[in-house]
Amino acid sequence: MKKTAIGQDEVINRIFTSLLKQILRDETRKKLDPHVVLDFLDAGDKLFLDSETSKKAYAILKLYFLCRNRKSKLECFSCGCVQKYFIELYKDGTRLHEALNCLIKSKLSDSPTIIERLFNAMTVISAIEYFEYYIELLGELQNCSVIDKTDEKPPSRLIQLLGLLCETRLEDIPRACSKLISLLEPVNEKEQKKKFSILETVLKSKLLPRIFDNLMANPLAKLDLNRNSVQKYVEIIVNEKYLYALEASVLFAPLQLLNRIFLEFDAFAKSWPIIKNRLELVTIDAPQASILLIYVLSLIYRNEAILLGEFDLYLEKQFPGASVVGKRIIIIFFDIMKLLGAEKPKIHSYFKENRTKTKLLMNSELELAVEYLRDFSDYELNWFLQQRADEDFQFLLETAKNLQAPVNSDGFWRNSLEKFDENSIIFIENQLKIMATRIDRKGLALRIQQISQKMMQKSGKIEEKTAIFIKFPQILLEIADFSILPPNSSNLLFSTLILGFSAFYDGNEAQFNDLFRQFLSKTIPNSTCTSPMEIIEEICEKIRIKSNFRHLPDISFLKPNPDTIITQISEIFDTKIAKNDERIVEICSILLEKLAPQLQAFGDRGKTPFCQIVNIIVDKYVKNSVEPVNFQLFREVCERAVDGFAMMTEQWNFLFLSAKILTILNLTRREAGLFAVLMRKINKNEILLTKLRGKKEFVQLEGSLEL
Repeated sequence: MKKTAIGQDEVINRIFTSLLKQILRDETRKKLDPHVVLDFLDAGDKLFLDSETSKKAYAILKLYFLCRNRKSKLECFSCGCVQKYFIELYKDGTRLHEALNCLIKSKLSDSPTIIERLFNAMTVISAIEYFEYYIELLGELQNCSVIDKTDEKPPSRLIQLLGLLCETRLEDIPRACSKLISLLEPVNEKEQKKKFSILETVLKSKLLPRIFDNLMANPLAKLDLNRNSVQKYVEIIVNEKYLYALEASVLFAPLQLLNRIFLEFDAFAKSWPIIKNRLELVTIDAPQASILLIYVLSLIYRNEAILLGEFDLYLEKQFPGASVVGKRIIIIFFDIMKLLGAEKPKIHSYFKENRTKTKLLMNSELELAVEYLRDFSDYELNWFLQQRADEDFQFLLETAKNLQAPVNSDGFWRNSLEKFDENSIIFIENQLKIMATRIDRKGLALRIQQISQKMMQKSGKIEEKTAIFIKFPQILLEIADFSILPPNSSNLLFSTLILGFSAFYDGNEAQFNDLFRQFLSKTIPNSTCTSPMEIIEEICEKIRIKSNFRHLPDISFLKPNPDTIITQISEIFDTKIAKNDERIVEICSILLEKLAPQLQAFGDRGKTPFCQIVNIIVDKYVKNSVEPVNFQLFREVCERAVDGFAMMTEQWNFLFLSAKILTILNLTRREAGLFAVLMRKINKNEILLTKLRGKKEFVQLEGSLEL
């Protein structure tokens, strides 16, 4: 169109202004085809080159209807002329940016009032829709090479886009970030980062505040953090795997955008004070605290891992005043950081040295601490159990019973042995297995000794004592490699089995029979004995002849001490339970028959094992068996006892021995056969016979035999 005179321009100006108003009025009443409106606007825009206000208004309107066309036709460039309209507008960069800013801010400044009023009456397009449309347009222009991906403008364009992004509504920030990410090109991580001071300013003054404001105001910005989700959030931080759900992808889009910016530009150090300040303003119990912490942790991990120390300090400060839920969240973040250490040595070494998590747990609520006992080091675990052993023992035991870590707390062990209920037994069994697996001979020796002392205690319910005398040998006998047990284990086991057999055999026959057979297989592998009494006799015989079986007990299992098994079975005998008494006296007779010299070597005066055994046989059994109910047992006991006495040497206490022999002979003289057998046994030992013949009573007894 040829340029007209000034007067004609004014007329035409009025005509197009009137037409524009009419079109906009029609648009408010019925939706016009955006393509038709764009054709008119393009013509009018080119005619009114002398009106600055009109140029801006036309740019705004053209951009509005371009966006409307995109929404109705579902593509940016529905035809070539639409593409041409935008390219022309894009090349006039200043007008486009001004128009875009006005639309996103919903401000039509410098436009005629009537046009502004009509515009406001048209279908509203939100700021985020304009922003998304513009990003799509830029992408299309890149694809058709109108924009050169390698030119020098991307940093400036990024600044412009970040500025527009920050003008969108607060709730639309994640959506805008997600859209912007789609436009950005991948970055080579090996390339040196760029410095761009304007970008640093935009990050500190606009983008970071808007992102954090959105997080704290967004009701959907909440994470379901639990122990099972730790690995998922590690994946989010390490590999930026945000796409497990669309909502999550949008929720983490601002974080992805920040990490993308910090990957290309050297701006994180200048941004950290803003990030740190926002972190410190948030309490762990705030609804959005979890996602904010994931953001901060990801930014630290991907940009400056050394700052994890400050993150760690923040969690440590938050812990004391946090609710139980908040404390659980803090612990989960420590778990996340621990796994992050597998990817970065600096993180691993930091947490290995500091162990803030367990330091906090050791002084936290008991219910929370016990959930993580498995994460404690041996030292931490035992310190914790020692501190809580008395006040919270029963609750702790429920968790500690299945721990796969050694518990060395003396207080906890003491309480377990004192309690000795079902949970205590499980704990003791598990701990002994752990020590056996670790070949902890010192620990095994200590704990086995403590258990032994517990068994020898006189107090306790019969059910409790029965359980320990069955369960304790079971635990030790199930250890495959018997050689890792302390050297005295065979002695202790043999004593335990004898004592348990003496007191608790009735009603538990199958268990004790099995335990004796297991013990025999460990000590004398090829033996064919089956019953407990046969096994006791077989083992005592091997001790007597000093067989060299590796795990065979030795005579020290009868060594004098306040809690020797002989003292224990003597007290059991005094309870006057007939079946127990018969077993005890038979055991004592076997011990005396097989091991009399060894027993005498411990002493034959006072309450030595030798004297106690003899007293059980003679004073407590033979004297009270004038008419024995079980004569066969009576006969065997007397014969074995005299066999033991017949091993006497000059060093033995003859006064003690002679009194016991004479008692047996006097009480058996009515049984001629038994009496004769006993006298023949005595006659085999010249020393004993000679000394006895110095006793008038013996001479008379000997004479009665000849008659």
